[in-house]
Amino acid sequence: MYELEKAKDGNYTLKYDGKYIHSRYNPIKEAEQFVNGNRDLLNKNKILVYGVGLGYHINEILKRNSLVIYVFEWNEEIIKYCKMVNKNIFKQKNVVLIDKKNKEFYKLLGELLKETKGVLIHKQSLYTIKDKNEKLYNLLNDFSIKRQLVEINRASILKYDKNYRLNKKITCNKITEFIEAVKCQDKPIIITAAGPSLDEELKYLNQYRESFIVFAVGSALRTVMENNIYPDAIFLIDGGSQIKNQFIEFENLSIPLCFSAYASNEAIKIYSGPKYIFNDSESEENLHITTDGSVAIAALDIATKCFPKEIIFLGQDLALINGKNHTKAYEKMHLDKKESQYKLIDVPGIGGNMVKTIQSYILFKNSIERIINNNRNIKFINCSRGALIRGTRNMNFKLFLEKKLK
Repeated sequence: MYELEKAKDGNYTLKYDGKYIHSRYNPIKEAEQFVNGNRDLLNKNKILVYGVGLGYHINEILKRNSLVIYVFEWNEEIIKYCKMVNKNIFKQKNVVLIDKKNKEFYKLLGELLKETKGVLIHKQSLYTIKDKNEKLYNLLNDFSIKRQLVEINRASILKYDKNYRLNKKITCNKITEFIEAVKCQDKPIIITAAGPSLDEELKYLNQYRESFIVFAVGSALRTVMENNIYPDAIFLIDGGSQIKNQFIEFENLSIPLCFSAYASNEAIKIYSGPKYIFNDSESEENLHITTDGSVAIAALDIATKCFPKEIIFLGQDLALINGKNHTKAYEKMHLDKKESQYKLIDVPGIGGNMVKTIQSYILFKNSIERIINNNRNIKFINCSRGALIRGTRNMNFKLFLEKKLK
């Protein structure tokens, strides 16, 4: 599976599963380009790298920086080949290698990610663990993609910062108060996302509404309200001004609105109901809520902090169903992109078949699975009809209701 061979420039390169981990022409030049493309991550007290490869990029960092370099590598085979080709790296006092034998691998990685707020990922090395350690692969691959999206959306960052400044001035309650109120109700929580399968479950949700606490993401608000389902809370994280359209005709509801401090100030201003803010502070008093770019993830994280026995997903399809990715009511207010506009990826569906999805949905799915994995005291029931979400029990919503409420 691994093949060590000479590159065109006379240096060694390594091939894994038919793919080169370093350039087959000039691995030194490739390493220079890799480091040049990550210059912003070199201006820190510590440098965090995932993937040792054959060490060419580590040598290039050492040329430019004398600070401590923490190199994480899960693949012991690659470490073995690196020691054959570039053994001097392991003698450097300012290079710390953390491998899978280290019992605190994940703890150290998490701490350094939090401290450095960035990691140089040698993607070819990361690829070699895709099948061996999917959890670590997804974590780092997601981190890399999100960083690229941040670079692309600099204008959006400025917009979110403006929202933060304006939202901090709003008189509202803390999310901890909302969580404490929900804890007292001792009911299962249903999270309604705006995936197309939600349309198929509304009549059942309406019939058994009072048996559950219902959390509605903002994009699903119109769908549930038009079917006479009043949720117990609405959730909002999007910073775009167009998000205020979600509240047209619903400005005067008395339903709690739970919103990120970075969410659209225009939307929050027009809503007159009770408001609960989160992520306005890093203090312990007002705990941090995971969003990872999805309002459904924020709703899920808040739901887990209410300690229900069960959390049920509706409309959390994370895939295209019949070419659609949102409910009918959502499509009335927003232009839904057609299937042909996406780069589609096949992922396992809940029925055992493969379903079409997009990269952003995979990021959201991975984040949801991490939250589920960290809350094993809660049962998670997926009554959606799209992508498989690991850690959940897949059930038809009607059958779930019949079994639970018979």
